Amino acid sequence: MRALAVALLVVACGQPAGPEPQALAREEPASPDEAVAAVAPETDPPLRAPDDLRFPPSDDEVGEGFLHDDLLAALADARPREFKPVGTTSVVFRMKTRSPHTAAFKPRTRQHRFGWKSEIAAYRLARWLAMPEVPPAVARRISFREIRTALHRNVANDQGAIDALRDGILWDPNGAVWGAAIYWIPAMEPFELDARGTRWGSWLAQETPLATGDEERARDVSRMIVFDVLIGNWDRFSGGNVHTQPGGGRVFVRDHNAAFGAPLPRRLRDRLQGYLVRVERFSRDQLLRLRRLDADAVARALAEDPVHEVDALLGPRQTAELLDRRDSILSWVGALSDRYGDEAVVCFP
Repeated sequence: MRALAVALLVVACGQPAGPEPQALAREEPASPDEAVAAVAPETDPPLRAPDDLRFPPSDDEVGEGFLHDDLLAALADARPREFKPVGTTSVVFRMKTRSPHTAAFKPRTRQHRFGWKSEIAAYRLARWLAMPEVPPAVARRISFREIRTALHRNVANDQGAIDALRDGILWDPNGAVWGAAIYWIPAMEPFELDARGTRWGSWLAQETPLATGDEERARDVSRMIVFDVLIGNWDRFSGGNVHTQPGGGRVFVRDHNAAFGAPLPRRLRDRLQGYLVRVERFSRDQLLRLRRLDADAVARALAEDPVHEVDALLGPRQTAELLDRRDSILSWVGALSDRYGDEAVVCFP
């Protein structure tokens, strides 16, 4: 596999060069580091999340978007003023606050004991990977009293609904619950993608030239699928979990409560592998950071949320399986680079 400088990776996607593609089988599988050696600079990126990420604007009024740190501060501390149940398969509230920002609040429940942690862990890893399109999420502890006092008028007098919330949420002895406060994107549109890759598969296949105008969305979908495989999120295509900015544009990557299963059942591993092998075009920046993702980097990323110190967001087995999936991604990139050339495979920024 050729070792090219990052600066040379500027060939347009969909323009493989060189001889006829070779079979993907290798006499010896590429190691994870070898797999992306062609896109690794002489100096590796720092083992920390960037401080200047801005969430992509969801409407014209937002302009350049909000800094992730500003959103996290509001999500963690702003006083709630209304809770409206909005979940269909799990308990989720739209939590309006005294700040300009609204949150989705996903508490710890009997049905989904760890989903709130998965949301926060996914965000922290996405931030380490410099993915601004993943909404900020932070741990927050909220009392039953706060929720009951500020319940939306549609359910404020529905005793059955109140009893269901009381029984379904895992309150601690003091009548409060930990959960994930996640940035509520104020405006977005459904983005019709399916698990079979009918639409996005052609964007990311080497045999199909990428049409002008599809580059940004194709890059975002590639990054999304790589991220889902990394965190073991098998639930992307099951219920409207893909959205874009109004009128198209950036793809928002949200809803990760099903991620980090350990052990992940074979059928779900196979499902994720099926998504990965449809991706033959990748983001250079994402791969550069993915190459540096080791157990220490995972620990540092998760420690950015204060709850991790007292209630670990991921356990050792979850981290180990995540790193195994990281190895599989990088080996797949290496095999593709051997077949099509580095410039064709690593062709998004």
